Amino acid sequence: MKDETEIVLDVRSITKTFGPTRALVNVSLTVRAGEVHALLGANGAGKSTLIKTLAGVYVPDSGSIRVGSEEVHLTDPLQARARGIAVIHQQLSVISSLTVAENFLIRSYSAKQSFVRNSAEASEHARRALDALGSTTRPSDMVSALTFGERQMLEIAIAISSQARVVIMDEPTSGLTAKEQGSLFAAIRQLVAAGVGIIYVSHKMNEVYEIADRITVLRNGSNAAEFSEAPWDRKRIVSSIIGETASEALVGDSDLVRVTGSEPVILEVKNLVTDRVAGVDFEVRRGEILGVYGVVGSGGPQLAEAVVGARSYTGSIRVNGAPAPRSVLNARRAHILFVPSDHRTRGAVAGQSIQENVLLGRGQWRRTAWRTVSADLHQRVEAATNRLGVRRHSLSQPISQLSGGNQQKAVFARATFDPPTLLVLEDPTQGVDVGAKRDMLNEIERQRAAGAAILMLSSEVSEFSTADRVLVLRDGLVVGELRRPHISEQQILQLSAD
Repeated sequence: MKDETEIVLDVRSITKTFGPTRALVNVSLTVRAGEVHALLGANGAGKSTLIKTLAGVYVPDSGSIRVGSEEVHLTDPLQARARGIAVIHQQLSVISSLTVAENFLIRSYSAKQSFVRNSAEASEHARRALDALGSTTRPSDMVSALTFGERQMLEIAIAISSQARVVIMDEPTSGLTAKEQGSLFAAIRQLVAAGVGIIYVSHKMNEVYEIADRITVLRNGSNAAEFSEAPWDRKRIVSSIIGETASEALVGDSDLVRVTGSEPVILEVKNLVTDRVAGVDFEVRRGEILGVYGVVGSGGPQLAEAVVGARSYTGSIRVNGAPAPRSVLNARRAHILFVPSDHRTRGAVAGQSIQENVLLGRGQWRRTAWRTVSADLHQRVEAATNRLGVRRHSLSQPISQLSGGNQQKAVFARATFDPPTLLVLEDPTQGVDVGAKRDMLNEIERQRAAGAAILMLSSEVSEFSTADRVLVLRDGLVVGELRRPHISEQQILQLSAD
């Protein structure tokens, strides 16, 4: 990317505070026409605040934003859209109860751009935009019937039709299949060829290295580093994100304590059948980490929910030789703990504090919820959140004020607050930075060393760096098993694809 290419977005010295919290401090960023500029940083580094500032959700305390040659003052999202800034959030904004064409029409009106004036024009614009992206979605399709990947392509198509100059993509591949990710990258390259500037926010480093032209790293609300072009210095990039050497980022194989076949079986699953799971058998021993890999739609979430009592099933699930509880509450009482992937809606309780979230479901906490928490209990919550590196001002802080990754770590602290017999993890490090991933994998290893049996389901191969065995799930069936030291990304993906 040449330096003389037109700058479509110029952010200079943006500062944003929330009470005592300095979320952004003199942050600067430029985006050129026809480039993908990756924005990286640890959870809580300021990425979300910067995105919301550019989207018009937050008004900066100081600094300037220029779109093209014009300085803009964005006070709401409608202004941002009208100025040519489109944001594709993790939580997509298309309306499920409307058709594809109706979403085009609504977005046109809401942005006050009138790129379409009626249903017929909306259908035509939708068809042209979706065709340009190679999408098979039709203007008459109900959004509720679309896959997550198809909805994301619809968001991109609307951005194209609204003549956006800058498109901000926040964790765009989260929840996508490999095929859908390929379609997304093809769409991004089309936008780049048309001169659109892309801000690409992701914790998945391999895809950043593949798609980015430049990389900016934020740390503690400030610019930490910028990298101009490939080949990337991967160790320096990771070090700039977490503020320490890359070699410390993940648990090393030499540090792992391996389970032996003499350990007792904690979890025994036989002929398990439930929605999207078609007869699965496996066992997990005390002190063992069993990974289950499966792409979206393979049945992994349904399997996890059956084990923790959240989904009905046929077949047999036994824990310590006894039938597994058939409810989440009874499973928790039996020390079967669950960390779901969708922590915002299924894990964290937004209206409660960090401490309340960590203590959620504990009988003692329910009895003292409206009284002062004991000093001992408070200290244990402090220790649990410190161990996982939850960045906060105090335990009384609302959990909704934390970044997504820190919310995930707080949910993890709840699951490991008391020693679990069985710990079930669903995409435990999805959407977290490399530093948070290290903290969580270290905690998983600590729980294993303490004797927990761990079932870890994921669509991310990198999460199995500490696993003793990995089962590969496809179309609800186990199609292969790998054992350390023969666990590799190539073998896992090959079994999944065969």
